Amino acid sequence: VTDSLAPNAPENTVERWLAQHAYKAGEQWYADYRLLRYGTPAELAHIANTAQTAKLAQEAGGGQIQFVSQRIPTQARAGAILPLEWTYRLAAPTQADLHWFVQLLSAQEALVAQLDIGPDQGYASFSQLPIDLEQTERLGLDLPSSLLPGPYRLIAGLYDPAAE
Repeated sequence: VTDSLAPNAPENTVERWLAQHAYKAGEQWYADYRLLRYGTPAELAHIANTAQTAKLAQEAGGGQIQFVSQRIPTQARAGAILPLEWTYRLAAPTQADLHWFVQLLSAQEALVAQLDIGPDQGYASFSQLPIDLEQTERLGLDLPSSLLPGPYRLIAGLYDPAAE
């Protein structure tokens, strides 16, 4: 819980530490108080990094993101926070301050859980990221307690909130 601090406030050293070590699943305001929800890396402990070669190219504003690796659990539990981790590098500069989106979809393509967030849990912006330096994103999907057993599809990507 934070009191009267804006998201990603530089003086909030606890939230900054969490951004570097935990998996942010969301936040909710209650008057001047903000409740933050994080997952832990426990479910990723025995999952190896999987190499990736995907590239995302942005049409407007330039920029190209090269994925390097990912760690994503293959099992999920209802009511838990699903930790997700991927490493990427910016291969070409961008002027747009893109945001990540992550969605868990049911077999019928219905949205089950989602998270939208800036890079480094909002502490960075794509337009200021250094070129060719690996970045690791740690995100958490807050799964509903009503999540039923079965197959699900996880999708992730980038969008420009200014273009919405």
